[in-house]
Amino acid sequence: MAALVKKMVGDVPLHDTGRVADAVDALIEHCKMHCKDAGVEELADTATCKDVLAFVRQHRDLRAQEIPVHRSLLPKNCTSMAVVDIRVKSRGPDDLVFLHNKDIRDRIARGNSILQLQYKGKALQIPVLQGLRKFTGGLGDDDDMPAGPGQEAAWTSYFLAPIEQAHTIFSMEKANGEAAHLACRWIQNKYVLVCGSKNVHMCVTKRSDIELYTDSKFRIAAVIARVIFECLEKLEDKGAALLSFLACTGFTANFELLQPSYQHVELLGDTPRLLFFAFTAQHFDGQRSSLCDVHPLVGIEIMRRLGMETVNYDVIPFIRFNEHTADVRRTFGKEGRVLYILDSDTTTGNVIGLFKKKTIWYVVLRAIREKVKAAVSRVVKSPDTPYASIRSSCVTKTNARLRDIRDWLGFSKDELMQWQALAKRFIEWVISEEHLAFDATAHRDQYRPRARRERQQQQQQQQAHADNGDDDGDDGDGDNGDDDASVSAAPSFTPEAVGSLFPKVWAAFLQDQRVAYPSAATVT
Repeated sequence: MAALVKKMVGDVPLHDTGRVADAVDALIEHCKMHCKDAGVEELADTATCKDVLAFVRQHRDLRAQEIPVHRSLLPKNCTSMAVVDIRVKSRGPDDLVFLHNKDIRDRIARGNSILQLQYKGKALQIPVLQGLRKFTGGLGDDDDMPAGPGQEAAWTSYFLAPIEQAHTIFSMEKANGEAAHLACRWIQNKYVLVCGSKNVHMCVTKRSDIELYTDSKFRIAAVIARVIFECLEKLEDKGAALLSFLACTGFTANFELLQPSYQHVELLGDTPRLLFFAFTAQHFDGQRSSLCDVHPLVGIEIMRRLGMETVNYDVIPFIRFNEHTADVRRTFGKEGRVLYILDSDTTTGNVIGLFKKKTIWYVVLRAIREKVKAAVSRVVKSPDTPYASIRSSCVTKTNARLRDIRDWLGFSKDELMQWQALAKRFIEWVISEEHLAFDATAHRDQYRPRARRERQQQQQQQQAHADNGDDDGDDGDGDNGDDDASVSAAPSFTPEAVGSLFPKVWAAFLQDQRVAYPSAATVT
């Protein structure tokens, strides 16, 4: 289908957005007219699926998890169906697994799903979803990658072609959220959606099907599915056109989910949002000529014509790579950019590589967030430890971390001192009896085994009541009440909010203390 898209759009210069828009309209209409029930057996590619599952079994760093689909969703003549999610299996970040295993880089993306069916007595498998391939950045640009001599050159290992073939940069704003996927197939006169987070996906046909997935592992996937159905309902005919496009092409739509209830560093709004950034297809055999199966400009234009939100972008000649990445470093209030490296400046170009570039603002604030989260966790685990001792330790560790970041990112010593002073002031402000809403008596036994077992039993009993229709007023994040409301109402925060709603805590600190960022960090 990637070939069909290229044929219909043609070889259009990227600056000619009018011609791109006209071609996209024709492509959408084509998919609406030609979306048809291909039949379960026609959709199946059991040999490819068996091959990749055998590959998974051979690697101790990979796992495949079967998620049964409720019997009410089964197609006619189908006795069972499951979503098989393939993922990297690691206790910590998956970066090193991808870095040291080319075969895994080539075949396993961030999000991989197969539909497994028993249909008319035969075992069939449909490759249904694959997200964007893993990629990385330069020194200090990967949140989970240990910075060191190997990281600086690691990003080129993820490229499909030598960097010398680079011609154009399609530079996208990096949304500060969670990975989200949507794939769709037209089976027996209805759309079957597979959607979810990076590692967990669910199969649904309508909004109410989401409630069939009750396990806690579906928490994020369920949020994504609800936002998807809200978007489809608001878009009406365009929503149906989106599903027909996905069903006709077999592409996976890749989004960032921006969640008000869990915020990283950027301050988000009050409602969940999905921001589209790329279309991908299933390449479980590892063979591909482009990291995106639709040119990124064409993909964004498709989604905008269909009424979906997308990330913002700029098109830049590759000869400006160093200049552009330096500008990104100095951007304020944003996580950074993802650079889609193209081998031409037209819509037939291939994405030969991906490269992330983070802002100093984001890297520094994320480091402060992680150190403060750890310190607040110590408050909870050791309620008898004086706040002054915890603050002092946190300041020392944060200062050391910021020195490392300065070495990686290369900002001035004066700017480092300004960031350290700001971090110290924040730590002293938030880890205090005035601003940390913490009841030591209530939390004192939280980490004792017997108390933990008793608490789990109570939670199971409460969940049983909730399943029977008894609403205890829980807001869904493990704490009674609305954290969002408490955070916005006054500068006093629960330990949980310091981690999950850090941007709100940070914004309250800036407003309460009337402090400013280091002068060099405010360039936009």
